[in-house]
Amino acid sequence: MAGGNVAGEPGGNPLWCASRNLRLLAGARAFRGLLILSALVATTLALVACEGAQTPDGSGESDGSTPPGAESEALEGQGVDPTAGTAHVRPVHFYGFDEGEGTTVGDATGGFDLEVADAGVVSWTGDGLRVDGDTTISSDGAPAQLYDAVADSGEVTVEAWVTPDNLEQNGPARIVALSAASNRHNLLIGQGEYRGEGDLVEAREGRRDNGDYTAAQTPTGALTDTDPVHVVVTIADGDATVYVDGEQAAVDNGAGHPDDWDTDTPLTLASDADGGRNWHGTYHLVALYDTALTHDQIATNHTAGPNTTTPDNGGEPDEPDEGDEPDPGDPDDGDDDGSSPEPGDGEPASEVSRHGITWTFDDEYPVGRYANGDYWVQGPVDIVDIDPASQNSSGGRTINGSMINPSPEDGSSTGYGQTRDTGYDPSLNVADGVSTSDPLTVEPDSSLVSAISVDEDDARPGLESAAVLTVVDQPPPEDSFRPAYSSDDTTATHTTNDLDYDLLPDLDPVDGAPDPTDLASDFERVWLDHVPGWNGRAIHPTTNMPGYGRDMASKLGQGSLALMLDHPTEQKHDLLVNYVQIGIDFHGIVDNGGEENWVPNGGHAQGRKWPILFAGHLLDDPTMATIGDRDDVYFGEDAQTFHVTQEDVDRGVGYTSDDIGMPEWGIRHATDPSRDTPDWNRSYRQCCTANSWAGHVLSARLMNLQDAWNHDPLFDYTDRFIDTQEPGDHERFWDRPFTENMWDTYHTE
Repeated sequence: MAGGNVAGEPGGNPLWCASRNLRLLAGARAFRGLLILSALVATTLALVACEGAQTPDGSGESDGSTPPGAESEALEGQGVDPTAGTAHVRPVHFYGFDEGEGTTVGDATGGFDLEVADAGVVSWTGDGLRVDGDTTISSDGAPAQLYDAVADSGEVTVEAWVTPDNLEQNGPARIVALSAASNRHNLLIGQGEYRGEGDLVEAREGRRDNGDYTAAQTPTGALTDTDPVHVVVTIADGDATVYVDGEQAAVDNGAGHPDDWDTDTPLTLASDADGGRNWHGTYHLVALYDTALTHDQIATNHTAGPNTTTPDNGGEPDEPDEGDEPDPGDPDDGDDDGSSPEPGDGEPASEVSRHGITWTFDDEYPVGRYANGDYWVQGPVDIVDIDPASQNSSGGRTINGSMINPSPEDGSSTGYGQTRDTGYDPSLNVADGVSTSDPLTVEPDSSLVSAISVDEDDARPGLESAAVLTVVDQPPPEDSFRPAYSSDDTTATHTTNDLDYDLLPDLDPVDGAPDPTDLASDFERVWLDHVPGWNGRAIHPTTNMPGYGRDMASKLGQGSLALMLDHPTEQKHDLLVNYVQIGIDFHGIVDNGGEENWVPNGGHAQGRKWPILFAGHLLDDPTMATIGDRDDVYFGEDAQTFHVTQEDVDRGVGYTSDDIGMPEWGIRHATDPSRDTPDWNRSYRQCCTANSWAGHVLSARLMNLQDAWNHDPLFDYTDRFIDTQEPGDHERFWDRPFTENMWDTYHTE
């Protein structure tokens, strides 16, 4: 999410800042398994934003609440203020798993380190500590500081980012535990149920040996063994509440008070203190707090993610070396966007740079720029260097690759390098070995997409930046839109003169409205999205775009609504140009084999239809403008919404004849309707889908394009969803307050 610091990036959560530069993994994870969150009374584990950080509503302001135990001093030895930002909560213990070697897991806040009993079954990865065999990771003695704090506050939160090794563990396999043995514990978070399913989460509080305990267990399917899962348990006022990937998943109202705990019990990971109930998987983050985090605070931490990705909002560029800062008065220095000096259209140049990537030619060629700032070069062209170079990282993976006309038909394999969720096909990496002695010849009608990989091995997403160099046969008209990068036709078909500003309403701005000139930068870089399915988030460059579909949809809705407001044309221009370019690129994906790129699947596949429809009408392009008439293309939000029919009732998934005609949502309705359910608490229904659709639905209505969209169930269900959800909650509007205020002000017009 662009537009400000986020918990988990530098300048964001102070604990994560203290531990390491954690990255934004915005978005809920696909949960396919069951994480038994056996969390006995929880130790609070939530991370909060650093000063100036962005709250879940994007405002950067606190809601004014200060939970118990929130007032605290700066972390000793860390040089950070744990109360800075929005949540104002200091953890009692925080484990970032960033040591990289050894058998000690350091506590960044309380000095309460943990030791690995058997170093032979663990390994340090680029994003945490992997446990491959049975061992215990435990404290030397009991965590007295924690026990004292939670006894006083009466509240606890336990938060963990983990990736299970498999979904068949001996449940409840201990992820986090204050547990002396399988029948003597204060708190445990476990995967799987005893002699039962292994893909659920269960939170337990209490001592099982005396029969006095509570267990809050999620439905099956709460976790996956391919993605990191965010598990949070809070204990307060007799309730034990489990959150999985930012969404409330289970509640039990029989929790006790932490002052009844056995204060001699140690803190352990991966097993009980006696070595039983072992858990295998990767630890990314564990934190313990003496307060119950609010749902909004948990949403902030979920958006911030573990240490597996780089920031979706791009963070800040590297500081230039002293003396290298460009002089704004010197036209030979670089542009503010990181591009090389701007040549005139058709003027010769021997290299061009865009967003940290430099392409060097063997000679001077005519070059110019499209309306959004991306470069074209008249070819064929011989490229003798691409910087940064494609090479092997210290971990042995290929990084910084390039592709020509990347296509959805390549599937989940790319040439950009290895990522955790996509295959690497060396034949697709045209940057490998490029040199003066072995130049890369790029013919006209080619889009060269070059990428910069993230530093961390096994990160998600795996790319930090990407840029497009388009090779043309003839110079395009001035102010042309760049042709879609997935297309093998680089003929420019539209210019900014084609934009019909009269189609945009001029509504009075609402509270929280962004400045369109500031918002333009969120859409300036290429939104790389040609890999089908959930794997596609692996190539969403962290400085270019959000990583998760919900966050993409929310940001695109925000940008669209900003264009509906009464601002001078010149203030809207850059935002409109960049937004329309994204629509052109999305349409290029559809037209080049991507009809099934966005099949319904949790929160991954939404947000791509409206930019195409919007661009088509603003440019008067009949192909894009009629995208709603195509019945061969999947768009997540359409494929998840429907009106209940008799057929749905007959399917026996919970609908009755009284529900016929009701607008409804199903996680994979268009491809697997057997998974539909009227359960309002179904995974992804509230956290990760319809709470990001309002900007698209409202924009279409304001421009009288609901008929052109051609899927009324989406509009009807969005109305139902927003009317049902609690006002002021991020499970009503992911973007707050702007989108929420726009809806509340204009949705009836």
